[in-house]
Amino acid sequence: MEIQRLSEIHFQPLFEFEAQNLSWFEQYVPPRPESYKNFSTFSDACAVLIREQDTDLGYYFVGLLNEKIVLRANIFNIQEQTAEVGIESVPKRQEKGTQHRHYAR
Repeated sequence: MEIQRLSEIHFQPLFEFEAQNLSWFEQYVPPRPESYKNFSTFSDACAVLIREQDTDLGYYFVGLLNEKIVLRANIFNIQEQTAEVGIESVPKRQEKGTQHRHYAR
């Protein structure tokens, strides 16, 4: 698996990843915001994440396997010595031991 920092080139494949795995994710995490249901508003939301990366407020990554997104990882709510970490993977990766959602402080 290759881990890449979120960039604009990932917006469309990440939108598809989110849509294809929506019911799986929502078994473990709160429902996605309405902005995730439309590519235009999803792209806007991702652009906000890019700005957060640029100012060190958060870091967002995608994991690719055979050039397809199979994992999303987020480091956010960064404080002086704490942060939250979220990892979301497709069900097939879940079976191989990847944690689906984990928070660490």
